Amino acid sequence: MRVMVVGSGGREHAVVWKLRQSPNVTEVICAPGNPGIARLATCVDVPPHAVEKLADLAVVQRVDLTIASAEECLGNGIVDYFNTRRQRIFGPTSEAARLAFSRYFAKELMLKHKVPTARYAAFDREDLARAYIASRKPPIVIKPDGPCHGLGVTIAQSQQEAHQALTELFSGRFGRSTKTVIVEEHLDGQEVSLEVVCDGSRAVMMLPVHVHRHRLDEDHGPITPGTGAYAPLSGVSDKVIEAVVTRITDPLIAALQNSGTPYRGVLNFNLSIDHHDQPRVLSIGPMLSEVGSQVLMPLLDEDLFEIFWAVTEGNLAHFLDSGFKFSPYYCLAVVMCQQDYPQTERTGARIHGLDALEASDVLRVEKQVVEEARPITINVRPFVFHEGTAKPANSVNTGGEPLLETASGRVLTLAVLAESLLDAKVAAYELARKVEFDGIQYRRDIGDRGLG
Repeated sequence: MRVMVVGSGGREHAVVWKLRQSPNVTEVICAPGNPGIARLATCVDVPPHAVEKLADLAVVQRVDLTIASAEECLGNGIVDYFNTRRQRIFGPTSEAARLAFSRYFAKELMLKHKVPTARYAAFDREDLARAYIASRKPPIVIKPDGPCHGLGVTIAQSQQEAHQALTELFSGRFGRSTKTVIVEEHLDGQEVSLEVVCDGSRAVMMLPVHVHRHRLDEDHGPITPGTGAYAPLSGVSDKVIEAVVTRITDPLIAALQNSGTPYRGVLNFNLSIDHHDQPRVLSIGPMLSEVGSQVLMPLLDEDLFEIFWAVTEGNLAHFLDSGFKFSPYYCLAVVMCQQDYPQTERTGARIHGLDALEASDVLRVEKQVVEEARPITINVRPFVFHEGTAKPANSVNTGGEPLLETASGRVLTLAVLAESLLDAKVAAYELARKVEFDGIQYRRDIGDRGLG
C-alpha cells in the first residue's frame, strides 16, 4: 500500500516513522514534509492548505490511503473534498471536527450532554469580556475559540495579565479564530493528554501521556503545543480511565453520531484529574498531540497502518477487546526551541550534532547513580523528530554532517526509549547536549513530576 501523510512537523515525522514499520506499507509520501522526514519518505512540496492539489497528488502518486494530520488541511476541509472524489482518507469531516476546532461549540456540546469541564463564558464583544473578567478572581483562563496551532491560551495570574490577553486576542494576533473568546475557571489537578482513536461509533484509547505545555521550567512562561512529554504514567488509575470513557468520550462520540456527523479520526483530550480521580476536559484536539505523538509512536506495539485503515472502514472491532498494545518501556521527549519562541520565530541558525544521533538505533549513555562512584552504562533508543528544520538555500554538502538550519521557533524533538523513566530522562538530557544551534533553549525539568 502507498500512504500519503499531510504535514511537516514532528508529529508527522513520528507518524511517517511508524508507518514505515508496517509490512503493509510499500511507500510513504509526505506533503510537504521536512528534511528529517525526507530520510524516510518521498517529500513533495504541496502545502497542507492546498486541498485540491493534495487530492490530485494522491491520484498521481497512486496513493491508497491519505493521513490528514496537519491542522491546516483539516481546517480547510480536506476530508470532505477527498470524500467527494471517493479517495480514502483518515481524519474527521469539517462538521465532525467542529468539536476540536471551536472551543465554544465543544463547550456547548459538553454542557448539553453533562460532560465535566470548566465553567466558562463566551464573548464576541471586547467590552463585555472585560466587564466579566473584572468580576472574576485570578487565576483566569482566557482562550481563543479556535486552536491557533496550540498558542493563544493564557492562565492570567492578575487582572492586568487577563486584560492584556484580551487585547492580544481581540486585536487579531492569532487570526480569525479569535472572533470569539472563551473565559474559563482555572482547574487545579494533574494534567493528562489522552488520544482516542474513533471509528464513528466506538473508540480505543492510546496510553495517557503527560505533556509539558509551558515554555519554561516549573510551568512558567507562555503556553505552547508542548515543550516535552513522557509516558507511561503511574498516577492514572483504572478508575480515572473508566470515568473518562463513561463520562467523556462515550457521550461525545455518541452525540456526534446521533447528530449525523460521526467522528472518524483521533480526538486528543487534554484533561485535568482532581484529587478524587475525577477527570474534566480542558481542551480537545482534532489529531494526534503534537508532542504526545512523539512518545506514543515509539511505544506503540501495533501496526499504525492497520489502525488508520480500520477507522476508514468504520470498524475498530479488532482492537476493542484488548485495546492497543504498547511496549513495556518508557519514552521521554524534549523539544528544542529557539530562545524567543513563541513570541518570535528566528530562522536560519545552523544546526550541529545530529549526525551521530540519527545514525544510531541504540546508544550507550553513562548514568551517575552515586556521587564519586563509577557511572553505570545504559542502552537507550534515541529518536530525532524534526519540528522546524530546513536545508540552507544553495548549500552543497561536501560529505560531512548534513547541512540543516532552523526554520521555525520549534526546531527538534529528541525522544528516548528506555527501561525506566529515570533512564529515559538522564539519556535524553545527556544526548541533548550534543545538539547545537544559535539560540537553543529547552526545559530542564521534563519528567520530574513522574519521578516524584
